[in-house]
Amino acid sequence: MRKWTRISGPLAIFSSSNMSRILEMPYAFQPMTRPTKLNESELASILSTLAEWTVDDGKLHREYLFADFVTAFGFMTSVALAAQAVNHHPEWSNGWNRVRIDLTTDDVGGITQLDVELARSIEELARHQLTP
Repeated sequence: MRKWTRISGPLAIFSSSNMSRILEMPYAFQPMTRPTKLNESELASILSTLAEWTVDDGKLHREYLFADFVTAFGFMTSVALAAQAVNHHPEWSNGWNRVRIDLTTDDVGGITQLDVELARSIEELARHQLTP
Protein backbone atom coordinates (compact mmCIF):
# COMPACT_ATOMS: atom_id res chain seq x y z
CA MET A 1 0.00 0.00 0.00
CA ARG A 2 1.29 3.47 -0.89
CA LYS A 3 1.36 6.39 1.51
CA TRP A 4 1.61 10.04 0.48
CA THR A 5 3.58 12.22 2.85
CA ARG A 6 3.71 16.01 2.92
CA ILE A 7 7.17 17.42 2.28
CA SER A 8 8.22 20.86 3.32
CA GLY A 9 8.87 23.72 0.96
CA PRO A 10 8.64 24.33 -2.75
CA LEU A 11 11.30 23.39 -5.25
CA ALA A 12 12.98 26.15 -7.22
CA ILE A 13 13.30 25.86 -10.96
CA PHE A 14 16.15 27.90 -12.37
CA SER A 15 16.23 29.37 -15.84
CA SER A 16 19.16 30.61 -17.89
CA SER A 17 18.16 34.22 -17.26
CA ASN A 18 18.91 33.80 -13.53
CA MET A 19 15.24 34.13 -12.76
CA SER A 20 13.65 31.39 -10.74
CA ARG A 21 10.17 30.00 -10.76
CA ILE A 22 8.71 27.94 -7.96
CA LEU A 23 6.95 24.63 -8.40
CA GLU A 24 4.94 23.40 -5.46
CA MET A 25 5.37 19.69 -4.91
CA PRO A 26 3.36 19.23 -1.73
CA TYR A 27 3.37 15.44 -1.68
CA ALA A 28 6.11 12.92 -2.18
CA PHE A 29 5.77 9.18 -2.68
CA GLN A 30 7.04 7.32 0.36
CA PRO A 31 6.89 3.53 0.15
CA MET A 32 5.51 1.69 3.14
CA THR A 33 6.60 -1.69 1.82
CA ARG A 34 9.24 -2.94 -0.56
CA PRO A 35 8.30 -1.89 -4.12
CA THR A 36 7.52 -4.58 -6.66
CA LYS A 37 8.74 -4.78 -10.21
CA LEU A 38 6.10 -3.76 -12.76
CA ASN A 39 5.12 -6.35 -15.35
CA GLU A 40 5.02 -5.77 -19.12
CA SER A 41 1.29 -4.99 -19.14
CA GLU A 42 1.63 -2.45 -16.33
CA LEU A 43 4.61 -0.84 -18.08
CA ALA A 44 2.74 -0.56 -21.38
CA SER A 45 -0.17 1.13 -19.65
CA ILE A 46 2.11 3.54 -17.80
CA LEU A 47 4.15 4.41 -20.89
CA SER A 48 0.96 5.50 -22.63
CA THR A 49 0.67 8.25 -19.98
CA LEU A 50 4.33 9.31 -20.02
CA ALA A 51 5.02 11.01 -23.34
CA GLU A 52 8.50 10.38 -24.73
CA TRP A 53 9.49 7.96 -21.95
CA THR A 54 10.56 4.52 -23.15
CA VAL A 55 12.01 1.37 -21.67
CA ASP A 56 15.68 1.05 -22.59
CA ASP A 57 17.84 -1.76 -21.20
CA GLY A 58 15.24 -2.48 -18.51
CA LYS A 59 15.11 1.14 -17.32
CA LEU A 60 12.58 3.91 -17.72
CA HIS A 61 14.36 6.28 -20.10
CA ARG A 62 13.96 9.87 -21.34
CA GLU A 63 16.19 12.49 -22.91
CA TYR A 64 15.57 16.23 -22.65
CA LEU A 65 16.89 19.08 -24.80
CA PHE A 66 17.15 22.56 -23.28
CA ALA A 67 18.11 25.99 -24.60
CA ASP A 68 21.61 25.88 -23.08
CA PHE A 69 23.85 24.35 -20.43
CA VAL A 70 22.65 26.58 -17.58
CA THR A 71 19.02 25.66 -18.18
CA ALA A 72 19.88 21.95 -18.42
CA PHE A 73 21.92 22.11 -15.23
CA GLY A 74 19.18 24.08 -13.46
CA PHE A 75 16.73 21.33 -14.43
CA MET A 76 19.09 18.70 -13.04
CA THR A 77 19.29 20.64 -9.78
CA SER A 78 15.50 20.71 -9.54
CA VAL A 79 15.33 16.97 -10.25
CA ALA A 80 18.00 16.31 -7.62
CA LEU A 81 15.86 18.07 -5.00
CA ALA A 82 12.76 16.10 -6.01
CA ALA A 83 14.69 12.82 -6.03
CA GLN A 84 16.21 13.51 -2.63
CA ALA A 85 12.77 14.32 -1.21
CA VAL A 86 11.59 10.79 -2.05
CA ASN A 87 14.98 9.11 -1.53
CA HIS A 88 14.95 7.66 -5.05
CA HIS A 89 17.69 8.81 -7.39
CA PRO A 90 18.09 8.72 -11.18
CA GLU A 91 20.98 7.50 -13.26
CA TRP A 92 21.72 10.43 -15.53
CA SER A 93 24.17 12.33 -17.65
CA ASN A 94 24.45 15.82 -19.07
CA GLY A 95 26.10 17.05 -22.24
CA TRP A 96 25.80 20.81 -22.70
CA ASN A 97 22.03 21.24 -23.31
CA ARG A 98 21.02 17.57 -23.13
CA VAL A 99 20.01 15.55 -20.09
CA ARG A 100 19.63 11.77 -20.29
CA ILE A 101 17.70 10.10 -17.44
CA ASP A 102 17.30 6.42 -16.61
CA LEU A 103 15.11 5.25 -13.74
CA THR A 104 15.18 1.82 -12.15
CA THR A 105 14.85 0.35 -8.70
CA ASP A 106 18.02 -1.62 -8.07
CA ASP A 107 16.56 -3.50 -5.09
CA VAL A 108 14.08 -5.33 -7.34
CA GLY A 109 16.09 -5.29 -10.58
CA GLY A 110 13.61 -3.33 -12.65
CA ILE A 111 11.06 -0.57 -12.95
CA THR A 112 8.69 0.03 -10.04
CA GLN A 113 6.04 2.55 -9.08
CA LEU A 114 8.84 4.58 -7.45
CA ASP A 115 10.36 5.13 -10.89
CA VAL A 116 7.00 6.03 -12.40
CA GLU A 117 6.24 8.61 -9.70
CA LEU A 118 9.69 10.15 -10.06
CA ALA A 119 9.26 10.26 -13.86
CA ARG A 120 5.98 12.14 -13.40
CA SER A 121 7.67 14.63 -11.08
CA ILE A 122 10.50 15.07 -13.58
CA GLU A 123 7.98 15.73 -16.36
CA GLU A 124 6.35 18.44 -14.27
CA LEU A 125 9.73 20.08 -13.64
CA ALA A 126 10.72 19.84 -17.32
CA ARG A 127 7.44 21.33 -18.48
CA HIS A 128 8.62 24.70 -17.15
CA GLN A 129 12.03 24.70 -18.82
CA LEU A 130 11.98 22.89 -22.15
CA THR A 131 12.75 24.82 -25.30
CA PRO A 132 9.63 25.42 -27.41
